Amino acid sequence: MSRHRLRGLRQRFAAAERAQRLRAEPKHRLLAIATGRVTAGNVGSDRRMSYTVHGDAVNLAPRLEQLNKEFSTYLLVDEETVNRLHDSRGVEFVDEVAIRGRAQRVRVYGLGLTEGRDAAFDVDSSHARLDRGRRR
Repeated sequence: MSRHRLRGLRQRFAAAERAQRLRAEPKHRLLAIATGRVTAGNVGSDRRMSYTVHGDAVNLAPRLEQLNKEFSTYLLVDEETVNRLHDSRGVEFVDEVAIRGRAQRVRVYGLGLTEGRDAAFDVDSSHARLDRGRRR
């Protein structure tokens, strides 16, 4: 086997090993929830129809999602979401931030931060808190 072929095979094995390690590492999704009124529905014509959602909360959520990187959090919510929670244990005030396109600053909270900034977020218990808050 030529030296070039052998080097190519070694590089392929090394790349496969790196890919395997990356797949094995836990991946964390960055999430954000903004609560508010939205307009949702189908728009378009008979030839081309699309489902869409418009509203302040729809625009705010992705901005909050981006802030997760800055604050080293996994889930950020706005104050309106916190106000609707029945059980606010595990909710911590993070900061009051300026959001592009909004005149007033937004109070931002993190959920599941009580064990430190790197704590994993318990999705099941937070869904239950949101459900109880909705029934209020």
